[in-house]
Amino acid sequence: MLVPSTRLDVAVRRASVNDMDAVYEVASSVGNAVKDPSLGFLVYDYTRDPDAHKRRLLRSCAECSHFYVAELNRKVCGFLIGWLRDEWVSRYPEWFGQVTWRPGFKMDPGDDFFMVDVIAVHARLTGRGVGTALHKRMIADLAREGIRRILSESVIGPIPNVTSMMFRTRMGFELVGIRYEDEGGVLYTNAVYSKINPLVPPETSARGRHS
Repeated sequence: MLVPSTRLDVAVRRASVNDMDAVYEVASSVGNAVKDPSLGFLVYDYTRDPDAHKRRLLRSCAECSHFYVAELNRKVCGFLIGWLRDEWVSRYPEWFGQVTWRPGFKMDPGDDFFMVDVIAVHARLTGRGVGTALHKRMIADLAREGIRRILSESVIGPIPNVTSMMFRTRMGFELVGIRYEDEGGVLYTNAVYSKINPLVPPETSARGRHS
């Protein structure tokens, strides 16, 4: 059995279409009918209609500006999908209207941000530093692009994704809102998180605004 505290030496790079079968394997290991809070999980059941999910991953790879894979011994063991503000709003124009923001937190639809859409690690490797490596690469790339505000979500109901929530906290995110989402007839409650990229100074932003 692997020791959970043992960190893995993984390499992170940009994904290509050739990675999508391996990405699907990772996704289906944590995105299936079993929602285990201790391992973390994806909302979609990737084991149902695999071809459709593979097509969706291929579209994301083609359209997404920040799609990363983590490799262990040259085998994909995790991935991260994130979207720039304009990409996210174009895909989910209703998203802002669904969020109830925390009192005192100011976030306008026109504000620049980056959305971490999916971060997944193979079920056998949870807690081994793969997600952290993906996050660090993302932070570095966003810093070069001058992006300070980073958003993300974790499911808190009907089954709380405890692993995801703990990961957000470790990475420095704070809870700033709540969003409800109907997926396949199931009403999910999502915690919306935010953090400021520590590598980008306050006077810098991708759109040339103070943030």
